Formats: sequence, C-alpha cells, structure tokens
Amino acid sequence: MKNHELTGGNMPDHRALIIVDVQPTFCEGRALGVESGNAFAERIADFVTDNADEYDLIVTTQDWHVDPGAHFSDLTVPSARNAGRPPEQKWTKPGV
Repeated sequence: MKNHELTGGNMPDHRALIIVDVQPTFCEGRALGVESGNAFAERIADFVTDNADEYDLIVTTQDWHVDPGAHFSDLTVPSARNAGRPPEQKWTKPGV
C-alpha cells in the first residue's frame, strides 16, 4: 500500500475503487441485457487489471432482488418505510 505515513497529524491517504452494480444480468442476451453491456464489463476488467496497484482497496457491489416484488432491497433509499427519517437514519445496516 502507498501513502500511508502519518505526517503532521494528518490522516493517511488511501484510495479506493468502487465498482457499482456491474453484473452478468446486464450483458447482452441476459434478463436485463443492455447494448454494449459486455464491452462495458470488459473495459472495467481491463481498467482494474491495468490499474490495481493504484488502489488500496477495490470493491464491487451488486444489489439483490428479493420478495416482495420485482425490484426490492431492504436497503433501498428512499422508500415508504423511510419517509420522514433524517438521511443519517435511513440505512439500516451498520457500516453501509
């Protein structure tokens, strides 16, 4: 890892790459396929391969679709059950 020395009371410098919701479902020929989905996924993979050493942490995310509906997640914000709550109270799982 790079740039992790504490200097002058400053916090360490960390870099993260967060890749949000890239999944096979969005590639051509799949349930929610979009034009150029495969090419887009390949570009992301190439970028990670070529640049992984520039990041301290690489994270990928994927949402989950469970009952009660076609597009439901217990972390969906905003939703009817979160109406009226301040933003900092809307996420229900620690660390999210």
